Amino acid sequence: MNSTQVLRVVAVALVAFQVCCLYLFPTSWVWSSRQSHYADPAVSAVSLPIPFTWTVIGLFLFAVLMTSKQSLSMVGVPAWRRRAVAFLVDMHFGTLTLVGSGEIAGRALRASRIAHAASKFPTTESAASELVMAVSLSFLSLTALFLYFVFPLTMGKQTVGCFVMGTKVTPPFGMEGRFTWSAAIRRTWHELNGVCSGTWFNPRRDPDGNTWYDLQSGCRVVQVEYKSVP
Repeated sequence: MNSTQVLRVVAVALVAFQVCCLYLFPTSWVWSSRQSHYADPAVSAVSLPIPFTWTVIGLFLFAVLMTSKQSLSMVGVPAWRRRAVAFLVDMHFGTLTLVGSGEIAGRALRASRIAHAASKFPTTESAASELVMAVSLSFLSLTALFLYFVFPLTMGKQTVGCFVMGTKVTPPFGMEGRFTWSAAIRRTWHELNGVCSGTWFNPRRDPDGNTWYDLQSGCRVVQVEYKSVP
């Protein structure tokens, strides 16, 4: 077993760990609330160690995939089920990792206002101000999730879901290489439109296995196997 295959096994184990933590232990991950007692409003924030641990591990895994050297060979066209599972793994991984990251950022921002971190602390911010911050973090999280799909293309790498399921999106100009930022954004945008359409669960594909948004973006999705890095 080569180093890339070992990394794939580790990635599968970490994703399985996330699923187990989320669904086998029915507890809230991270939450915060605002309470007002007469004229003294306060914000309470409760965090669990498992979500924060997974967030750190998830960010580390993503960084390793973006920086590690891998040797791939194309073995054919992936079945649609394989592509669908890869996307669902990516949405699961990206969303939950960003939720934890967003909450960490939110707590750090609140802590900076009072010069220390605490589970419950008084605040002079209005409810509207807290709402604005929550909405801002939500939009930043959605942007980060979009970039989660874009950035690996610009590095010539795979997302976590594609790496686990052994699929790869090839650039418009050949089987290898990096996407330009404009091509990566266009590809991700077309795929998002395809996912949001009702045809995503049972798409029409041409004889080469390409969907309409593959053709629209000039890309192909191939199935790969991992070889030893020379």
